[in-house]
Amino acid sequence: MAAKPMEAWRTDPFLPAGYRPRTGPVSRPKPPIRDLPIASWYRWETPEKRAQIPDKPQPARRMAGIIVSDKIYAIIETNGVSEIVQPGDMLGDRLAVVDRIERDKVVLKTTDHLPKYLTVRMASAARLESVTPSPGNEPGAPGAPRGPGGRGYPGGPVAPGPMPM
Repeated sequence: MAAKPMEAWRTDPFLPAGYRPRTGPVSRPKPPIRDLPIASWYRWETPEKRAQIPDKPQPARRMAGIIVSDKIYAIIETNGVSEIVQPGDMLGDRLAVVDRIERDKVVLKTTDHLPKYLTVRMASAARLESVTPSPGNEPGAPGAPRGPGGRGYPGGPVAPGPMPM
């Protein structure tokens, strides 16, 4: 005697039991799910275009002192205004962030499009860290700025020598 099959024969044995394909009008395809529009949030800039963005001018600063307790703090003076900062703090003018504090200097990271690191040394008077004289206005050149600071920079005499009386 032959055994009787438990189910009727199916053309596709992997389809669920009782499955019948739809007959009738075909439904419209669903629209694709698009990813977040990140391209509109971030626009890639070529290095040439990125280089065209000017840096924010940095004022003259000085490190007036250092405070060491359970944490380390520095006193930075900018345009006659003093502030006490620690690593990670943003300066009051929002042009730089304190990267690290050492015993004789503070390293700042600018908030420019391409950040740079500036070193502010302990000094008795505020000064610009990098002074690049323009052609014809080199320190000691005739017609260079004069004043009490010396060496041809603003506030200094033109050439070293005896002071007029």
